[in-house]
Amino acid sequence: MALIEPVPLLNEVLKQVKDAEVKRLMGSTYFSWTMMSTDGKVEKGMGAGLAVKDSTGLLLYGGGLGWGGSYKDYKNFHGRMVAQTVSVGSPDGDGKSHDA
Repeated sequence: MALIEPVPLLNEVLKQVKDAEVKRLMGSTYFSWTMMSTDGKVEKGMGAGLAVKDSTGLLLYGGGLGWGGSYKDYKNFHGRMVAQTVSVGSPDGDGKSHDA
């Protein structure tokens, strides 16, 4: 799912991006914000954010509550740019897409 929809709940994330702290560095734009997380008993703030390559508008990495990854090696797939390499977790667990 991370290949086709790299940012789950996109509309919610876009709302967060509107009020995010924005930094521009080396041809990329970085958006960061804090969101509240809970285990049902304890609530705490959690960092979230995304980075976009300015020249293409493509997602470099992103993460929030319950999702996250870095994306590279984009190729056109039926008119949509899709990352061929998605790295998630720590240490990275690469999910590489291969041509059939």
